[in-house]
Amino acid sequence: MGQGTSKALWAAVEAGDAGAVEAALAAGADVNNAPRGKEGRTPLWIAAQKGHEAVVERLLAAGAPVDQANRGGETLLFRVAEKGHEAVVGRLLAAGAAVGRADKYGSTPLCITACRGHEAVVGRLLTACTPAARGPPRRTAPRSAPCRRPRATAALLRDDDGEGGGAGTWPGTCSRTL
Repeated sequence: MGQGTSKALWAAVEAGDAGAVEAALAAGADVNNAPRGKEGRTPLWIAAQKGHEAVVERLLAAGAPVDQANRGGETLLFRVAEKGHEAVVGRLLAAGAAVGRADKYGSTPLCITACRGHEAVVGRLLTACTPAARGPPRRTAPRSAPCRRPRATAALLRDDDGEGGGAGTWPGTCSRTL
């Protein structure tokens, strides 16, 4: 693979151009080439964080790892769920993303997503995991992420029985007051 192929892949990922991503991959671009910056972000990280669902789908099909973590222990699911990209969260879950993997602070994707108030994404994460996969109760969000959870998101967590609805036996994901 040449440098031009790598540049073409990065440009296509940045632009959200799924056709150009496909062309770069067909020309030999490595789906995991050229991690960016100190975090080691791959093309999949960039596409997912920008919400480029079609690009994410193509990169996953080409073998991009779904559960690569950054230095803080955050997986891509964690970061994308935090941003509220529901469709991309769905793609990552379908590809087998680990729902309950915690970062170095002990926060899970469900915790940080609830704190950000992304109700639809919280619903997807609740449906995708068991209580054990969510992590123990009282997980806290990173200090840099204040909890802005609206009442509707809090109600989802409070009412969840750990099986996707009902009795409210699961005590919650964050140490923040519901």
